[in-house]
Amino acid sequence: MSKFIQLFCFCLIFSCAKTSYLIEQGIGQVGLEWKAQNNDRVLMDPQVSEEHKEKIRLIEKAKEYFYKYFDVEPTGIYDETTFLDSDAVTYLVIVSPKDKVEAVKVSFPIVGSFPYLGFFKKTSAETYRNKKEKQGFSTYMRKVYAYSTLNQWIFDDNILSSFFQLKDRQLVELIFHELVHTHIFISNDVSFNESFAEVISKNLARKYYEDDEKKTAQLKLNQKKSREILELIVLKTSELNEMYRGVKDHEAALSEFLENDFRPAMKSKCRELDLTHCWPLKESWNNARFAAFSTYSAKQNRIESLFVKSNKSLKEFFHWIQKKYGSFEGDGKFLTFLEREIY
Repeated sequence: MSKFIQLFCFCLIFSCAKTSYLIEQGIGQVGLEWKAQNNDRVLMDPQVSEEHKEKIRLIEKAKEYFYKYFDVEPTGIYDETTFLDSDAVTYLVIVSPKDKVEAVKVSFPIVGSFPYLGFFKKTSAETYRNKKEKQGFSTYMRKVYAYSTLNQWIFDDNILSSFFQLKDRQLVELIFHELVHTHIFISNDVSFNESFAEVISKNLARKYYEDDEKKTAQLKLNQKKSREILELIVLKTSELNEMYRGVKDHEAALSEFLENDFRPAMKSKCRELDLTHCWPLKESWNNARFAAFSTYSAKQNRIESLFVKSNKSLKEFFHWIQKKYGSFEGDGKFLTFLEREIY
């Protein structure tokens, strides 16, 4: 089925609200493509700063490394660059009930369900967030600097000027992360997809920089510390959900949990790891924020453990996941299926 026909079918079977949302997103996506310029042309443009040109060259190098390492067919993704009018490409909103940490999913035909909505217009994201808050939900909204259309669009994704805000190591990991999505994306399991892409991108970044011993050692140390922080947040999220089952005033329970349990635990862990930037303490946490964490990070440690237990190289593990998804059937979670295969 062509992607134009898919979009037409969406509009036929969606509610008015979802149709309006899709039209706005389609216009935004077309706008990104309309402004795009071929990378060769951008690199020759005297009006483009050398700093931005270096970022584009780094992206092209990282992309080439990814395809060569995993021995997969190159695509036209990131062959063009779009300069945005703002520092973010979209705005993401996650919604959760106030009596439990659980992202409310929004379903779309063909591509499945997603535990968030993204908006090209900040005002649209704010309108949706405010609507959900009035309905009694907890919400979390953040800027998005990169995303993948998962090959469900008629054009290849472009380099976005929002990428240029990242440091080189972060940018390399981002490119690897987004490229993983174009090859492996499990329907209706965004949490697995995001965590898997993170595990692959971080491990591949270590290989990318392996000739730089100092940078590789720092990457390993940072990733070890990150895993410990993630593990603690996963534990605390589970404890919060368990606590909700025994109370009636969920907002008061959340406030008490954050003040007397979560923040002290995070402060202690950051001190133990000697972290100067203790990011969990700088966040405003509510159910939707915890749900966002669960969507994007909660399964990373399980997937990392699966990788280690598999005794496979990163390349072998990547292709093994692809093969296993081809034989996966049923309504269960894909990660649980993989763990049964290994353990």
